[in-house]
Amino acid sequence: MPIAYEGDVAAIVGAATIEEAEGLLAFLRSAQDPVVDVTNALRVHTAIAQILRASHATFRGAAQDVGLAACLDRDPKHAA
Repeated sequence: MPIAYEGDVAAIVGAATIEEAEGLLAFLRSAQDPVVDVTNALRVHTAIAQILRASHATFRGAAQDVGLAACLDRDPKHAA
């Protein structure tokens, strides 16, 4: 399971594919103050990156996925 959910925290581990997008979106919509841990994100589908970019989640860690890191670093409010 590339995305593990526990309370208001989602941890992306390894490669998150397009199949994870719907679950992630549902989590972000339902969590009161969502936190997404990207420390162990090795690769994410562009849909995942777009969902995270558009979310109001707090991000924890530095993504190993270069594309995701660039996507999240553009907006200072997403800093870890």
